Amino acid sequence: ILVFLLGSFSLNQLGLEGPAVQLFLASPAPRWRYLAGKNLALFLMAAATLACAEAGFLLRQARWSTVLADCVFFASVQAAYLAAGNVASVLWPYPASISGKSTGVKASQVTILLASLYQFLLVLLFGYAALPLLSGRLAMGLLGPRGWAYWAVGACMLLYGGIFYGLVLAGASRLLRRLEPHVLEKLVRP
Repeated sequence: ILVFLLGSFSLNQLGLEGPAVQLFLASPAPRWRYLAGKNLALFLMAAATLACAEAGFLLRQARWSTVLADCVFFASVQAAYLAAGNVASVLWPYPASISGKSTGVKASQVTILLASLYQFLLVLLFGYAALPLLSGRLAMGLLGPRGWAYWAVGACMLLYGGIFYGLVLAGASRLLRRLEPHVLEKLVRP
């Protein structure tokens, strides 16, 4: 649940920029840096929520190994989810506003519905890619911190999430470079 808390933000990162996306796309900065910066902000917001929840568990005498396993799972899954969000943000951008005010750019209800449908399908595919991470979290819960296997599974989970994130971020960056006119048309032109 925590991973999907900020889902609407992570699946439409460019749409939240609105007309300001022109400034970013006009800059010579590598696109991956912009996407990674947006991801870092979303990751930190979700991590703050996780920290509050895990602090509550610790106050109720939860084992530290369980809290650590939760944190490893969160970091790995969140990295993979944000990577998938980068792809969705580039392929299906639509103007959005956090405040609910008009962005000045009209998007038809059909466009928003189709983008939401595509994003939902992407989340389903993401669920398939996250199965190894779920298995790792279950294994960490069963193993406990006494043996080396607990630590090895945690390291593998972080490595999987990091590699998945890096590869998908690189692909989303190249995709954004190719689809910049499409993104501008969807987000800036009335």
